[in-house]
Amino acid sequence: MAKKDLELTPFALRLRLLRKQKCLRQEDVAQQLNLSRTAYTKYETEGTQPAQERLIQLAEIYGVTVDFLLGKESEDATAMLQDNASMVALSPQEQELVASFRRLTETQQQLLLQTERELLGAP
Repeated sequence: MAKKDLELTPFALRLRLLRKQKCLRQEDVAQQLNLSRTAYTKYETEGTQPAQERLIQLAEIYGVTVDFLLGKESEDATAMLQDNASMVALSPQEQELVASFRRLTETQQQLLLQTERELLGAP
């Protein structure tokens, strides 16, 4: 973990780790929340806690509970998250591909997967 990460609040650290694990940019998450990137960045850098509605949206985006985001779940969960983040080492091209895929609509994702299967000769 980087030294700057050690200075973050548990909330900010969890947001940052979750976002990186999902291969999302701050801009991507901000757009999903209908916020400016600057506003979202404050969540990750200053530990500013959003209103309840935004917490729920963040939990849905990252596939975790609001309790986890707020640090009310065990520290083991944070350690596991950090371990998973370090185990998933994607190249920059792979990260770009995953991030681009996640920005597609569900229909576009299905079309891309179908094309990929046809290219690779998979059923």
